[in-house]
Amino acid sequence: MNKPIILTIVLFGLILFAFWAILPQEPAEALPQTNGTPAESREALVTQSARKLNSTLPLTDGRDFSNIGLKNYNLQEAQELASSTDKYTIMYFWASWCHNCRFFEEEVLPNPQVVETINNSFAFVSLDFDNTTELVQELRLRSVPTFIFVTPEGEYATILPGAVPPDIFVLVLNFVSTGSYKSMDFENYVDTVL
Repeated sequence: MNKPIILTIVLFGLILFAFWAILPQEPAEALPQTNGTPAESREALVTQSARKLNSTLPLTDGRDFSNIGLKNYNLQEAQELASSTDKYTIMYFWASWCHNCRFFEEEVLPNPQVVETINNSFAFVSLDFDNTTELVQELRLRSVPTFIFVTPEGEYATILPGAVPPDIFVLVLNFVSTGSYKSMDFENYVDTVL
């Protein structure tokens, strides 16, 4: 695929993300309490939720992607693997009624480059949006699919709402796994790698 087409796809994805990002947020006072103080960010919510719900989530919560060679973990296994191998965790929230989730699972996830990148750099956790309502509410997720990336230390890294084409998803995976999200935005990252 040539560079203008990839840039067009990336820009389209960024525009969709921008529209999602400007949706009104719930007020901070509505956030759950942690140790008597309000949780002030999604980052804190992801971190505390991941720690609290470690062993209560099933292996893939109903989705098994081993048929395409993707390794599946529950949250506790993912965090143990991540901390011992310096991998990030991907928390993939999906729903059976979600058309974009089906697109992701049928068109993006089976892509060999996606599977290889995930298996090499991430621990993949599949979570049913409708069966993890407590976690979904704590994280204040609004849509599926949603991908939350967690550092090897169990801290929030970044989030990707919605499905993107395989080539863009691989860019997102590399953006996270290289730690580039810490020093630049995605658009700048794409400019440096293309």
